[in-house]
Amino acid sequence: GFVIAALVSCVVADAMAVDVQAGAKAAPQFQTEPPTGVLVKRRYTYRAAAVDAAGGRDVTITAPVLPAWLTLRVRAGGKAVLKGKADETNVGVHEVTLAAIDSSKATVLQHFTIEVLLPAVQAPVLEPVGGRGLAAAIEVVINAPETAAIRYTTDGTVPTATHGFPYTGPVRLEQTTTLAAVAIAAGHMPSRPTVVTYTFCPLAETLAPSSAAGDEATLTGSVNPRGSPTKAWFEWSASPALTRAKKTRPQLFPAGTVSVPVTAQIDGLSPGQQIYYRIGARGKGCKAYG
Repeated sequence: GFVIAALVSCVVADAMAVDVQAGAKAAPQFQTEPPTGVLVKRRYTYRAAAVDAAGGRDVTITAPVLPAWLTLRVRAGGKAVLKGKADETNVGVHEVTLAAIDSSKATVLQHFTIEVLLPAVQAPVLEPVGGRGLAAAIEVVINAPETAAIRYTTDGTVPTATHGFPYTGPVRLEQTTTLAAVAIAAGHMPSRPTVVTYTFCPLAETLAPSSAAGDEATLTGSVNPRGSPTKAWFEWSASPALTRAKKTRPQLFPAGTVSVPVTAQIDGLSPGQQIYYRIGARGKGCKAYG
């Protein structure tokens, strides 16, 4: 028999509505959609355009509902330019209604909102700032200005005010993860995202052989890729120190997060020969043995 030993940006977009006034026939149509957000002290510009649905009639654009910091410049041919700069006193959501009226008084209304925002808050800082070839689980602390809330994701997407997890304490990581975080404060643009990838080494475990007969043996182990594509193989030798060890052909495993079995058959052994073996695995930038 065999003796086997193991070695061990965002701008908030609000809904826009277009209404045809009651009783109007063949009302004009708006051909443009407005921007729905602007930063304090940055110029807001919306070049509106409308056409006569029936054709042949002049169209004029007016503004029945308009914040004081905006002005509408009416131009010929169913066009107008909505412009203005908001200051800190205008932070918030403002309702706007434009009306397109043709020469027969048929009218269509375009309702929308504009959100005035302060500049983005400071981006979050992640501690540790990164990691490669990690073995043990870690806890990541996310810091941001005191007035800001933090949202984060672990699936590679960018968090927003409505997407991702609210940060309530250190984030524990045990597998390769791309962690993204943003800071969000009332009246401000969200911060730019901070994105950091933490790469973990795979976990490998050497197990007893599943069979040994004649001049062959089937070596057995397991590997947990821990979130990165991983190659696994066996090293075996007649020496306990695995000197002059031979290697089996590497096997590729996808970026899973649970242990999967690994087997490899070796041959050319002599009856009664003792061999020693271990499993090896390589993930993204690091190697592990079991």
